[in-house]
Amino acid sequence: MSLNVRLDRTFPGEGVSVRNDSVYYQSGIALSTTGAVSNPIPATGVILGTTAGKIRIKIYNGGGTSPTIVNIQVNASDGTNTVPLYTYHPTTALALSTTSWFDAYIAYLLDTASSTTNGGAVGQLIAGGATSFAVITTLGGTTPTASMDLEICPLV
Repeated sequence: MSLNVRLDRTFPGEGVSVRNDSVYYQSGIALSTTGAVSNPIPATGVILGTTAGKIRIKIYNGGGTSPTIVNIQVNASDGTNTVPLYTYHPTTALALSTTSWFDAYIAYLLDTASSTTNGGAVGQLIAGGATSFAVITTLGGTTPTASMDLEICPLV
């Protein structure tokens, strides 16, 4: 299948993003447990479909005994299809302490269907693009805790 959302959409200067802190920004999300935990963007509901933009993830304030980050995965979804965008899986888990934390942003560009044909068979989301994202974190250590801030800036 051809690319419908082309790379040149991110130029010049990656375009103009939308800023809406009530929907696109979450701070102080409490993380705990050693199992995989999914945190949605937005916190509730869906956002207007997006095909390009950036997501920032900051995890800090580790607590418990020897808290670490074992894995982070970011997925995009149109409500039917899910696409993994980013995975952070270090060989040695990242220690969370008063002097060590995780801070990264990822750029995303998603292809969408120009008709009703979509899904894994054609590698395209439903027309309009992603309406939600999930940041899935896995902590390590003994009774680990941490705080997470999330921000998304979809391009218009």
